[in-house]
Amino acid sequence: MTIGWHSRAELVHHVVTLARGGTSRRAIARSLDISRNTVKAILAAHAQSRDAEHSALPVAPTHTPRPKKVDGFEGRIAELFARYPDITAQRVFEILREEGFTGGYTAIKKHVRKMRPRKKPSPSRTAPSYGPGEMAESDWSPFEIKFTTGERLVSAAQTPSRSDG
Repeated sequence: MTIGWHSRAELVHHVVTLARGGTSRRAIARSLDISRNTVKAILAAHAQSRDAEHSALPVAPTHTPRPKKVDGFEGRIAELFARYPDITAQRVFEILREEGFTGGYTAIKKHVRKMRPRKKPSPSRTAPSYGPGEMAESDWSPFEIKFTTGERLVSAAQTPSRSDG
């Protein structure tokens, strides 16, 4: 029995669907009336296309970066950073304006943000280092104690039990 395929995509769909269902290549070839080599080629091409990287968006073309007005002042900005490590972008902008910079503040701010070295975060609280016997800890907790006159809520220190042997 010969099956007429309307398109190659339809044939590929049937072959892949049958293969995913666990049908052997030989059985697929018999049921679709195509050669085993065709089944093998279709499955190999499908596996290769599944492994290939793809995207729905076209790849953005790479352009040569445009020169910026800040580029002529990079050396001066580096000097300012060397002399004043905590200088603000606003102050850099003011100094460069006096020296002939015609660009805007945003360009300076972006450039300063790239040039300024990132500060390493400091720990919010340092861990104390005490030797044995130099420090003790206790937790204050509420305890209900039954007295002869009735129950009372008492706050007391709960010391850890440990044996110093």
